[in-house]
Amino acid sequence: MTDRTATQDRTDIPAHPSPDGSEASQQEGSVGSDLVPVLRGVNAAIVSASTREELADRVCTYLSDSPRYRAACLCDRPTCAGQSDNWTVAGAEPGETPTLLDDCFAPADAEASESGPSPVSIDAGQTGWWTVFTLTYHGTSYGAFGVLSSQQSLPDRERTVLQELATVIGHAITAVETRRLLAAPAVVEIELVSSDTTNPLVAAATQVGCRFTLDGLLPTTGTGGVAYLTVENASVVAASEQLTESFADDVTVVTESPTGEGTLAWRLNTDTVLGQFRAHGAQVTETLVTSESARYTVELASGSDVRSVLQCVRQRYPDTRLRSKRELERPVQPPRLTDDDLASLTDRQRSVMEAAFHAGYYRWPRAATAEEVATSLDISAATLHGHLRKAEHQLLEKLFATGPRPIHDGTR
Repeated sequence: MTDRTATQDRTDIPAHPSPDGSEASQQEGSVGSDLVPVLRGVNAAIVSASTREELADRVCTYLSDSPRYRAACLCDRPTCAGQSDNWTVAGAEPGETPTLLDDCFAPADAEASESGPSPVSIDAGQTGWWTVFTLTYHGTSYGAFGVLSSQQSLPDRERTVLQELATVIGHAITAVETRRLLAAPAVVEIELVSSDTTNPLVAAATQVGCRFTLDGLLPTTGTGGVAYLTVENASVVAASEQLTESFADDVTVVTESPTGEGTLAWRLNTDTVLGQFRAHGAQVTETLVTSESARYTVELASGSDVRSVLQCVRQRYPDTRLRSKRELERPVQPPRLTDDDLASLTDRQRSVMEAAFHAGYYRWPRAATAEEVATSLDISAATLHGHLRKAEHQLLEKLFATGPRPIHDGTR
């Protein structure tokens, strides 16, 4: 192989002639029909992959089997950063992977697009050109993938389609890591401490003089998730306003006590530490944020790339350190109800809930209204709602109140 140099992919760079001598406009028009069956195969492979390695192998195989590309490759984030050499390759020898420069995928500014930096073209000598894309999902980079073709610059439409595919692969990696965590026979527990004042929660805690603890971190469509946070020692309204004003995030007050403390819901992006954890499929079990620092205890599936997670966090919040790391021989168990939990309901609560269930009140669309269920039990609709609300709250508290465990200062 000859020396390879990377250049930012530009539409004004003339492409190498295609084997049949067709013009660029003809190439542009054929992109859709040629790529449709390939993308269908890639999507099917992504959905059925059970591990990240299997996902990478299937993506590269499908792309390299396409008549449009001579080879395909995929690497993880440490490889992009020059810290390892972990490539999956199909259609080429391992040594023929693209040489990534340190600044290949450095964003032009802090306002990098959701889809990540622009693709780059890398000279592969006699075999053609690699076009390399970052695997980015909601602002988090998982690595890169490339296709080898005879063209130095792929048609605009083709690059757009492949950039969208890179986002799909990034999303799939998140899903695979989450499934691994839930199915893992053991977990790696890490504790991170961040005193970075640009951390939104640390900054808000400093300004308001409050303390945050995490009650729950849930996935949502199109974001890094939503965090439910308890605010202590200060007004939950003031904490919410500070987060909203300083970081323009979607923050909502959920509950407020007579003393002003309460709970807020914060819709995250992956630029936050909690959002990064969500993006990596990790489970945050403990969180404590004060004006001095933020402490997080996180569980990942055994064998996960802890260094990559820490690197992602440090890239945005440099003053973050790994305080501890240990492997625990316990699977991550989803919350569940037991017979004892059901037995804690009163006879009336249980009978009302069972009647509502059998009547189809909980179906969608409902097979019976609350008024109809109440009439069958010879009670008022208000009484029915009262029994159902108390029973539902009691069961949901059993189910979800054992989420993230609060960190107590100095002890656990």
